Amino acid sequence: GEPVAEAVEPKPMDAPLLTARIKNAKRFADVFELVDNNGATFNPIHCSAAWCCLGRVCGEREEVHRLAGFQRLLEITQECLARSGARELSNIVYGIAKSTHAAGQAREVFDEVAYKARRRLREFKSQEIANLAWAFAKAGHKAPELFDALGAEIPHRLREFPPQEVANVAWAFATADIPSEELFGSVRFVEACEEMSVVFGAAHLGQLHQWQVWADKVSRSW
Repeated sequence: GEPVAEAVEPKPMDAPLLTARIKNAKRFADVFELVDNNGATFNPIHCSAAWCCLGRVCGEREEVHRLAGFQRLLEITQECLARSGARELSNIVYGIAKSTHAAGQAREVFDEVAYKARRRLREFKSQEIANLAWAFAKAGHKAPELFDALGAEIPHRLREFPPQEVANVAWAFATADIPSEELFGSVRFVEACEEMSVVFGAAHLGQLHQWQVWADKVSRSW
């Protein structure tokens, strides 16, 4: 009979090309195909890129945790957390949080990121801090010790934060319902918002209004 050709395993891509392919993926199926074919060589950058891409292409439209490939990516991500820097830690939870239905299946990842981040906050840039806070609040993942650490760190670096990040931080604390006397108990935060008032967009003002309503309710405890 005719000889049967053996299946040829796809050759893993080099790291920069794989990163580019992940970032340019248009569908969740494309991301999971890259995970299936190259998961053994994934590094923290690939994991963070994959989650950010899934957050962009899935959002609230797909229950991504039910899709083939999700569990594999989650396992790879857990393995990579020990080697992840501040940017990767922030991007991973940010992407998971944007993939709304995925967050509940990634509790262990959120717990591990919270543990690592609160011990390394000085390594995080302002955007990474804001995205971190936003992600935990959006996902509804309780992390009071992380928010306490954020509340202690941010006041010393508040001038590093542009308007969008200030608004995201305010919204995150309000949504997580975690007061911070260090961050909000003085006039410093309000003064920073007033200085930026002319450049806040409508979305930022909406976030700040939500924070203000919440802050008024809890201010008596400060």
